[in-house]
Amino acid sequence: MVVNLARTTTASIELLTQVFQSIDGQICPIFYNFHLHTVNSDGRIQLNLLMEQAISIGLKGLTTTDHYASYGY
Repeated sequence: MVVNLARTTTASIELLTQVFQSIDGQICPIFYNFHLHTVNSDGRIQLNLLMEQAISIGLKGLTTTDHYASYGY
């Protein structure tokens, strides 16, 4: 799932609502991780490697939260 908040539509809002309604302390960060940093900020991993790692462990969704940078976007 990819949601571009700059171009939010009714469908993407509904999708995000479904995701957020399903999140609790048992599935986050096992299936979702909303606080990840890459080397574009103060993290230690390249964005492409972060994505590969997320796929390999079965994450359903993630958000990069790099400080002062939008290179990964």
